[in-house]
Amino acid sequence: MSRTYQRLQSVFEAMLQGTHDPTHFCRVLSEHAHQRGLILADTKQLGIATLKTNQSLHLTQVVHDIRGGALLSLLIRWEMFTLLPEETSGLSAVFFLIRDHLKIMRNCVADLDTKRFADDSARRDHGTDLLLEKWTSADFYGSSIPVQIKFDCTYEGTLCESCLEFSTLDRIIYNLLNNAARHANDRVVQFHVLPMPRQETVENLRFVFANQVSAEHAARLTTAVPDLGQLFGGGFTTGGHGVGMSIVADFCTQAFGIYNGEQARKDGYYGAQWIGNNFVAWFHWPVAGA
Repeated sequence: MSRTYQRLQSVFEAMLQGTHDPTHFCRVLSEHAHQRGLILADTKQLGIATLKTNQSLHLTQVVHDIRGGALLSLLIRWEMFTLLPEETSGLSAVFFLIRDHLKIMRNCVADLDTKRFADDSARRDHGTDLLLEKWTSADFYGSSIPVQIKFDCTYEGTLCESCLEFSTLDRIIYNLLNNAARHANDRVVQFHVLPMPRQETVENLRFVFANQVSAEHAARLTTAVPDLGQLFGGGFTTGGHGVGMSIVADFCTQAFGIYNGEQARKDGYYGAQWIGNNFVAWFHWPVAGA
């Protein structure tokens, strides 16, 4: 894990050394092209030996997010650049994905990089402008085929009070995006951020992810899980690991100081439902200072 982190960090630092433009990013990714294969090889082995002796839920979630998170989309984009170096339109996304995954890794393992973890923990407001920067008109890879993210946010303001809190939020977002992208039948994922309650004083935000699914997948999921909210208990999957949804539930309830996850689901803090042939999942997050 530390090797993967150091390799990603070296690429990220090289990106930061120049201007924030495709030409510089192109040069950095070309110079570090060998790192992609090494990162991929390390990731495939990550956690295999450890989870044989310790299958605690927390450790399983940590391994899941270090192997998942922003990394899959990053590695696919990097491979595409290697095959088509003249295509530079997605290189800014590579920068955001590396940055996000480094923060997710530090969020998962606090002593991985103690200095930067301390920086992550310091008070530094993070607003919804950071979400707009990353997800407006973005493509995302939850598999080898890209999906279009249709992002809509009707709230402007501070969302989190530190990088650490924002990376926790990112862990939830990437889990739901990875799920949605993997199953989006029309290769589109709707991503909405809505203020709640919809009044002058906003107390929390509702994050909503919707993707159209095939009739076959919908039938299989409906048969296996009549109540879609049960997915947040973990352990069920139709192609993933059955862990990501439990991470959503755990972090959402912790953010609101709720210690009964099932009650939080019943109260609507997170959930999932069918709307037509769209699978719709959501969670709430408290607005900083509310």
